[in-house]
Amino acid sequence: MAVRLGFSQGQLAPPVTLTISGPTISVNPPQLHFTYQLGGSFPNPQALQASGSTSGLTFNVQADTNSGGDWLSVNSRNGAAPAAISVAASPLNLPAGSYQGTITVSATNGASGSTVVPVGLTVTGQLPTITSVLNAASFITPSISPGEVVSIFGAAIGPSPPLQLQLDYTGKVSTFLGIVQVLFDGHPAPLTYVSSTQINCVVPYEIIGLQNPSVQVKYAGQVSNVLALTSTATSPGVFATNGTGQAAALNQDGSANSQANPEAAGNSVSIFMTGAGQTSPPGITGSVTCQDGCNTLQQIPVPLLPVTAAVGNQPATVTSYGETAGLVAGVLQVNLTIPPNTPSGAALLLISVGGVQSQAGVTLYVR
Repeated sequence: MAVRLGFSQGQLAPPVTLTISGPTISVNPPQLHFTYQLGGSFPNPQALQASGSTSGLTFNVQADTNSGGDWLSVNSRNGAAPAAISVAASPLNLPAGSYQGTITVSATNGASGSTVVPVGLTVTGQLPTITSVLNAASFITPSISPGEVVSIFGAAIGPSPPLQLQLDYTGKVSTFLGIVQVLFDGHPAPLTYVSSTQINCVVPYEIIGLQNPSVQVKYAGQVSNVLALTSTATSPGVFATNGTGQAAALNQDGSANSQANPEAAGNSVSIFMTGAGQTSPPGITGSVTCQDGCNTLQQIPVPLLPVTAAVGNQPATVTSYGETAGLVAGVLQVNLTIPPNTPSGAALLLISVGGVQSQAGVTLYVR
């Protein structure tokens, strides 16, 4: 309402206009922001304080979202100042991203004015979570050893679809795949496979001497829990179907050993395994064995500790062993002779490194 105050003619003072405003509404704080992590609890409600230029001023409240559906709500559509307005964000089924909304508080019953409060919501990806670390050949959980190929299982630890091994500019197996990295006590591990629930990698040789190393996954800027492990000199596992059954083995002629393609007793087979520990010469994390070719057997790194084998519960002659040419350091090839009197059929296979045996239940086929 405006009232004009004037003076009579001849007076020097100019006319004055006095404006008398009606009751107004104000709201604090001037903006709100919520943060939600996928898989976690919804964020706690936040409060807006509504004040009026006169006590008892009434108002109504409107919640609106510009994106993401109806994730924004208030506890009441109207009230009387002074009052607290509870604002909640319920980001059900929202993917990771940034979202915007508004809360509008408008005076009612003849009062004037309204306040618009911007509301932001940031939805971040689920934190990577490690649940277990297994020998990638045996799928059991012994202590880890330097150079062992392991499988890390968990949730939100990598991308979907999966990514496979890549070489870096030095010719080594890369310690980054996409935006995934695995650290053993801070030492990056060569990655051979990454997905949302499983990572295959090689334990760095740098953990030698650590009794209780730990492992952590970094993915998309998020850092997983730290999982404590134990370390031993060797932790042998033979690559096999689901950790047991048919061994990853080649017959003497280079064909794959199987029930349909057994090898004769007295002939040789090649077995592939991991967890043999440090080698001579010392293993280099991520290197590819004989990448540029090996002219002699002496150039192939061999485990420091002795390797023995048994087939069909009988000692088998180990003719040679060493890192597998063309594969990442940590994958061992053991060449052995099947004992001549081994019965035909599935024969149990055990390989020991430094007196530690590989997993039970692994077989190769003898004819």
